[in-house]
Amino acid sequence: MEHIFYSTIEKITDFLTKDTLCSEARRKQLIYGLQVFAYNVFVISVILILAAICRCFLTSLLIFAVFGTFRILAGGYHCNSMAKCLLTTTAVIVGSGKCAQFIAFSLPVTILLCIDLN
Repeated sequence: MEHIFYSTIEKITDFLTKDTLCSEARRKQLIYGLQVFAYNVFVISVILILAAICRCFLTSLLIFAVFGTFRILAGGYHCNSMAKCLLTTTAVIVGSGKCAQFIAFSLPVTILLCIDLN
């Protein structure tokens, strides 16, 4: 999975820089920026699509927003591969959304629990 992801980003970078004189440092910056952007778009899309399929989109979106905010501020555990990260984050967000629906928590209680757990 990671090899396909990185090779695709390399091809996009080659396409974007083929007509310009670009230093190696600039090229590496572009590659890194595209990797971060593409990875985040991919993970967020997968999580929200699975949440919609599981019929817990709004709850999962709320949990995702709170989780993401605290994750940015506090840091935390990082997986050593893209697949593990995708699986772990999706399980936490969609699982929490489905669990909150199953237990029938209101959205304010869900927010408070998410803040407390983070």
